Amino acid sequence: MPKFRLFYFFLFCLTGGLSPIQGFAQPDYIIPLDKPAKYKNRILRAEKSGDLKFTISRRIYQGMVTHYNYYYNANLKIENIIARAKIAHKDDFAALLPFYNYSTEITAADSSELDSIVYKASAGIVLHDLRNSYIDNLYMLAGRAYFHWGKFDSAYRIFQFVNYRFFPKNKDEYNIVVGSNSRSTKGELNISTKEKKGFLRKLFSKPPSRNESLLWIAKTYATDSLYPEAISLCHLLKRDKYFPKRLYSSIDEVLAFVFYQQEHWDSTAFYLKKSLKNCKNKTDLSRWEYLLAQLNSKLNKNNEAAFYYARSKKHTPDPVLYIHARIYEAQIVKNSKGNDMDATYNELLKLSKKERFDGFEDVLFFAAAGVAMDRKDTVKAI
Repeated sequence: MPKFRLFYFFLFCLTGGLSPIQGFAQPDYIIPLDKPAKYKNRILRAEKSGDLKFTISRRIYQGMVTHYNYYYNANLKIENIIARAKIAHKDDFAALLPFYNYSTEITAADSSELDSIVYKASAGIVLHDLRNSYIDNLYMLAGRAYFHWGKFDSAYRIFQFVNYRFFPKNKDEYNIVVGSNSRSTKGELNISTKEKKGFLRKLFSKPPSRNESLLWIAKTYATDSLYPEAISLCHLLKRDKYFPKRLYSSIDEVLAFVFYQQEHWDSTAFYLKKSLKNCKNKTDLSRWEYLLAQLNSKLNKNNEAAFYYARSKKHTPDPVLYIHARIYEAQIVKNSKGNDMDATYNELLKLSKKERFDGFEDVLFFAAAGVAMDRKDTVKAI
């Protein structure tokens, strides 16, 4: 299929005309979430959003209540689920690391908490004025909950709803095709939302979730092995001048994940390097740096591999990762420069006496024995 035809075919899929996962009829103003049971027979705030003027005081009140009573708590729950999944995950540093240090198989085990997040998001939507600035964020939380639950079809439907429903429209427009050149004087096609800037906007609201929903659609494609769809959407977003720069590294992360799953190590390393700024803490940063070192080692790029092993060793709070990074860095230096490994051997023995490595002495001694064996010194190895 020619490139331009493939481009428009995928754009048609993106608008909901023909989903690469499944064709979904996409409603416009219908809330695609059930009312909580105790509210089934009540006319809720969401259903009478247009009956009252949306004054400044009402806007501020609705935003604050929706944020702190619903969004904040539900978001905290999903972050805690991911944190517990990371704690449960154990890496084998002698093998190629998985791309993420948690999986949807682990997060899905927290099904009762994920269900409560969907309930909390649903309640936050139906109990408040739909014009407040946190409604799209609550939809996104519901979609993320379904994603981490392993219910990718449901997650996709929510993300696609945010994409469709919150596409920017002019006041006189009831509907618009997702993917428009109406905002461009040069006839450029835009699928993302231009984000407004300003101190008060940042203070009282989060950025619109629609741009993130497009990224989560791409991530859902990737997790569901729909690699061409994920790559196509990522490249569409990269070419869109309205897509915010704050999310560029997230596009690179999705692309790195796609190429990792397909074992395209060169492309994985290229995009993973650009994704490092997404790491929220030193644990995640040092782990991805270690993976980058492994990928470069596979590609026989020894200088880059040694560089990232050194950076990983510098940043990690994990003693086991530190030990392995130190060993593999030394092996690369030995192989590329002909240096012996006395420094590594002596350092491993010194580390075994430090308080930070209490409980890891066996790992350090075993690693030191391996270094001695590499030098054909069986006495020291024993």
